[in-house]
Amino acid sequence: MTIKLKGGKNFRDLGGIRTSDGKTVKKGLFIRGSHLSKLTDKDVVRLSLIRPKNVIDLRTVEEEEEKPDRDIPGCELVKKPLFSSETAGLSRGKGSSLETIVRNTKEKEELLRVIPDLAAVYPLIAKTEEPLKASADVLRIIFGNALSERATIYHCTAGKDRTGVITLLILTVLGVPYRTIMRDYLRTNRSVIGESTKVYLYLLLKSRSFKCASKLRDCLVARRRYLDSFVSEINKKYGSVTGFITDGLGIEQDLIDQFREASLA
Repeated sequence: MTIKLKGGKNFRDLGGIRTSDGKTVKKGLFIRGSHLSKLTDKDVVRLSLIRPKNVIDLRTVEEEEEKPDRDIPGCELVKKPLFSSETAGLSRGKGSSLETIVRNTKEKEELLRVIPDLAAVYPLIAKTEEPLKASADVLRIIFGNALSERATIYHCTAGKDRTGVITLLILTVLGVPYRTIMRDYLRTNRSVIGESTKVYLYLLLKSRSFKCASKLRDCLVARRRYLDSFVSEINKKYGSVTGFITDGLGIEQDLIDQFREASLA
């Protein structure tokens, strides 16, 4: 369910999504979105009415410092970077956002180097110590809040990649089929298509390179192959997403069972 905010993009409630056995994710528990730095006062009031216990910021330290979240009354902000700039293979010496880095990079060869291939970045979350620990911490916070019937707002910069991975884990635990999870993941493109097209045209004019412009646009939209690459890495190492959650992240089965009971109707 889309949450319309004047100063926030790509916000939605996972409530209403159907599981494989016909149950429904409860509304008002899991709110995914982009950064909260540009929220208006009315946006803040609207989100506060959801009664979130936590806002979880999945961004890097550099991203968070450049665009700090606005406070939501009665809600504690938790900073849990899913990975660092270095882990993602990004050099942040030219700014914290990918767009800023691109603007400050002159040569085509360097542009191609600094623009990441997200199909290679997503699997890092499943096999690198830093994002593994952060993912486990994030799930425990979200699960605990659901058990106390409180919402969690979780986000990265665009609400697409890191937010998409955490959403995959939540919905898989709840028994939502992968095709439904993918459909929710791709919904992000409705909110980013305009901006990604502008950035594509800007870089095309600047670099005169379709390859550079296309690679950057691919970073700004949701592609099936990105989430598939994460799941493929998990399946290779743990056998399934569920196995990753229990064995890779160390989430106890009792907690999972309680979380399902509290989160489904």
